[in-house]
Amino acid sequence: MKRSGRPRLVRIAVTVLAAQFLCADASFAGKPSPATTRAYNDYLYSAEARMAEDYRPGGDFISKALLSGVNAQAELKTGQVLIRCVAGCDSSGVAVTAGLIHDWIGVAFIPGVSLHQVLSFAQDYDHAAALYAPDVTKSRLLARTGNSFRVFLQLKQAEVVTVRFDTEYDVRYVRLGASRVYSTSHSTRIAQLAHNTQDRELPPAQNDGFLWRLDSYWRFEEVAGGVYVECRAISLSRDIPAGFGWIVAPFIKNIPRKSLQFTLNATREGVLVSRRKVSRNPHLSHAG
Repeated sequence: MKRSGRPRLVRIAVTVLAAQFLCADASFAGKPSPATTRAYNDYLYSAEARMAEDYRPGGDFISKALLSGVNAQAELKTGQVLIRCVAGCDSSGVAVTAGLIHDWIGVAFIPGVSLHQVLSFAQDYDHAAALYAPDVTKSRLLARTGNSFRVFLQLKQAEVVTVRFDTEYDVRYVRLGASRVYSTSHSTRIAQLAHNTQDRELPPAQNDGFLWRLDSYWRFEEVAGGVYVECRAISLSRDIPAGFGWIVAPFIKNIPRKSLQFTLNATREGVLVSRRKVSRNPHLSHAG
C-alpha cells in the first residue's frame, strides 16, 4: 500500500502546487509583450520563407530529414508517426523576450487512400470535435470562401493540470499540381477558459500564457500506395519563471510534441476508418 500510495500523493502535491502557481503568478500572465510578439513574428517570417522554397518544383515537399532514417519508411508503413523537434530541442523552447517558441514537425503515411479523401477529412471542421477527441472538445466551421476557411476549435491540453482554450483560425489550402496540396493555419484568437469550465473565457489579463499563438503548416502528397501527411506546428507560450520550472516545464515542453503526435495519429486513423465505411457502403461519403 505504501509503495502504490506514494506516487499518487506526489501527483496530488504537484497538481496542488501547479494550481497555486497558476493563481499566484500574475506577473507572467496576460498577453505577450510587444517585444515577444515581434520576436515570434520574425521567427515565423523566417520559417515561412524557408517553407516557400519547398513548394517550388523540386523542393523538399515532404521533409527528407524525417524520411531519411534507416527504418523511417518501414515505421511509417506500419502506422507509426515520425516526430522531430525543429528548434529549441535542448530546452523547453526557443527563448525570446518573456516567451518561448515551440517548433515541431511530424509525418504520417496513410495507405490505400487518395488525396481527395484525406483533404475531405481534414476540412471537415464541423466534426473535428468528434474526429480529434479528446484534444478537441468543440468545433465548427465559421465561414468558407473557396479554399479559405475560418474555423473555431475548443482545445483541451492536459499535463499535470488541464487547461482549455477557445481558438479561432484562418486556414488556406493551396494546390500544387495533381498530387500535392499544402495549407497554412494561423490563429486569430486564443482565449483560455476558467478552470473546470467549457464556456467561461478568462479576461486576457488572467491568461496563464500556456498558449499565446499557434500556427500550423500542413502538406499532403499522394504517392503510389497512399498519402503522406506532414504537419509543422509552431507555437508561442510564456517563459518559465525561476523556481517553477519543475512544475511548469513538463506542461509547456511536452504539450506541443504530444499534441502533434496525437493530431497526426488521429488523422491517419480517422481517414482509414472513413475509407472502410465508404468501402462497405459506397453511398456514404465523408462530409467535407
